[in-house]
Parts: sequence; C-alpha cells; structure tokens
Amino acid sequence: MASTTNPNVKKSLITLPAPHFVVFETPLPTATVLAHLDKELHRDEVHGIIDTVTKELKSQEEFEAKIGSITNGGGDIIYMNSIPMHSLTTLRTGNPSPPLIVHYMLGNPLYAQRIIKLNPLAGASIPPRLVVAENEDKSGTRIAYNLPSAVMRHPFGEEDEELRKELEVLDERFEDLVMRVIDSAAASAA
Repeated sequence: MASTTNPNVKKSLITLPAPHFVVFETPLPTATVLAHLDKELHRDEVHGIIDTVTKELKSQEEFEAKIGSITNGGGDIIYMNSIPMHSLTTLRTGNPSPPLIVHYMLGNPLYAQRIIKLNPLAGASIPPRLVVAENEDKSGTRIAYNLPSAVMRHPFGEEDEELRKELEVLDERFEDLVMRVIDSAAASAA
C-alpha cells in the first residue's frame, strides 16, 4: 500500500464492521432474475433520469414528483445504470457464452439527498451497487451487495442516530427488493 509523506494529506483506512456483504442464492435462471430485477427497478421508465434531474428540474417539489411518477406506488429503488461484466470475461477466456454477471447501480435520489446531507463521504457508495452473477455451471443465480449501513455510515466511528436509521431502512429496502425479485421470478417460472 502506498504511503504519503505529504504533510498536507491525512490518509485513513476505515475498517468495515461485520456483516457488510450480503449474498442471496437461488436456483432460478439468471436471465429470469435479470428480467424481473429490471422490471422492479422501473428500468424502462427511468431512461435519462439523471439528465432530467440535473438539467430540467427547478425545485425540490418537481424532483419529488418526478421520482414519484416513476415509482408510482411500486418499489422505490430505481435503475441508474448497469454493466455487463460477463463481456469482460469473454475477452479474457474466449468463451462466447460465459456465465452472466451484471453490475447494477441503483437507488433513489431522494434517499441519496438525505444520506449525503448527513454524511457527504457516503457519496463514494452512492448510487449503491448490486451484482447478479450466474453460477459457473449455470445452475442458478447469486445476487450480492454491500449493506448500505456498512459502507455509507460515518467514518472514524462517529455516531449519528438519524443517519443510522436512514441506512437501516435502506438495508431493509434492499433486502425487500431482492426478495420481491426472487419471488416474482419464481412465480413466473412455476
């Protein structure tokens, strides 16, 4: 690890509390899980949301209305972006049909506002990430993410009750999201 001798720099290594990484496993086909995740995240409705939020909206009320129009009473975590990581493994291995691995960036800009207000350094983990990975033998799917309460908390052991509560709610919302996706994928496969 590089060290700094610059007197104007203070470097800190923050150790995460356990547990901080969650993995769900299901025998469901990965393509089915991905389709249900996209639906749950309102992927089709959020095209260009970041540009809309940053360039067009002029007030908090417009911002809240826009997010509300997307979620429309459904799941409140929305799609931001995704990267098909399996494409990278194709280049390395030459396997034209590697196990699917998709990295998602997702969240809710309204939650992000509140969390960043309480801890600006949480921006390093916003939007949250989630990975959907097909088993190597294609026998099922793993869904994994860092607990927001672990990676967005105040560094240096500072305690903030309001931030803790916000992050615990976000932890629950992520687990609820994953379970809704698995349940709806299982129902469609039955």
